[in-house]
Amino acid sequence: MVGAETTETGGALSEQDERVLQRVGYAQAASRSATAVLVDHELRVASSGAEGVEILSIQDALMRYDWVQDLMFNLIAPDENELLRQAAELLNDPIGCFITSIPACRCARRSNPSRS
Repeated sequence: MVGAETTETGGALSEQDERVLQRVGYAQAASRSATAVLVDHELRVASSGAEGVEILSIQDALMRYDWVQDLMFNLIAPDENELLRQAAELLNDPIGCFITSIPACRCARRSNPSRS
């Protein structure tokens, strides 16, 4: 999704999910620029109020952009240690989110009234 859109791939957050997230600083969408919420290895909510900012699951990013594959384990060898080896094995079913912006994107920072 690019800019002021919301993608809910696994369904919206339940009220219980939102209450749990509020305990760790989660606030209403109007008080932040973007949101990416992963629940049980699934990108549940991806939204951005900034035009030109895109939030996707890693799987979707790999399908949409050829160059994303070049970023995977390009800086660290996957066989450097056991944890990295295990992460590399997940590349067939990658977990996480991918955030990018179009060139020359200017994103205004929103103030968070709860942190004043």
